[in-house]
Amino acid sequence: MREEILATIPQKQSDSVLEVVLIVKENNRSCVELRQLVWGSGVGWYRQHTLTLEATAALALLRGLNQLRSRCGGNGNLSQERKVIPFRRGDLLHEATG
Repeated sequence: MREEILATIPQKQSDSVLEVVLIVKENNRSCVELRQLVWGSGVGWYRQHTLTLEATAALALLRGLNQLRSRCGGNGNLSQERKVIPFRRGDLLHEATG
């Protein structure tokens, strides 16, 4: 099994982050994990919650987030938006099929 951290997103609480992780299993099937990590004194970072999405569910989530982006009117900083690399459908499916 291989893991690749795609993003680490800070949360409002400075002791919490959201990780987006691509996991490729031994059978070359891919899934995405959303992991909420919390900092614990004396422990370090540990997983508070994990949500695992198979490839089709991850793609559906991405479509939903793209709709949310367009509905919010793109009020964010344009230069910040350009730093985001879109996840194309073929990329995830290619990983899933090998």
